[in-house]
Amino acid sequence: MNRIRKLLALPHHERIALIEAWLLLGWAEIRLRLPHGAPPIPPAHAGTSRHSHSCLCRVRRLSELVRLAAAHHVLPSSCLKEALALSWLLRKRGINSRLRIGVARQADGAMCAHSWVECAGAVVIGDPHHAGYVALQSTIET
Repeated sequence: MNRIRKLLALPHHERIALIEAWLLLGWAEIRLRLPHGAPPIPPAHAGTSRHSHSCLCRVRRLSELVRLAAAHHVLPSSCLKEALALSWLLRKRGINSRLRIGVARQADGAMCAHSWVECAGAVVIGDPHHAGYVALQSTIET
């Protein structure tokens, strides 16, 4: 009941974004499990690029809402699912961002990967874990 009160206490636009993020995290889980050729996350309509201070504050708030949705989701989350959800939310709002995927070698020699989203040169989700990763050259700009 307390979670519902907290949800209802959010401003309407944040409540909508939180619900969108929660749904997108589920969609990302399904999409990543389906074989190639399955329908991708629905394209969002891109608008003009905006990177003012107030816009970056909004981006950071959307990032917080994605992490909040992931923390309360019924499915396990990952950096890739969170990065996909945030990049879609940003694109829908006309904000350019870059989804990055990087790789690193662990101490035991095993390779590992990490995903993050950059906006106006700042990491907005996936930080600080991205520091030890080398970003692959193939990136998706939204």
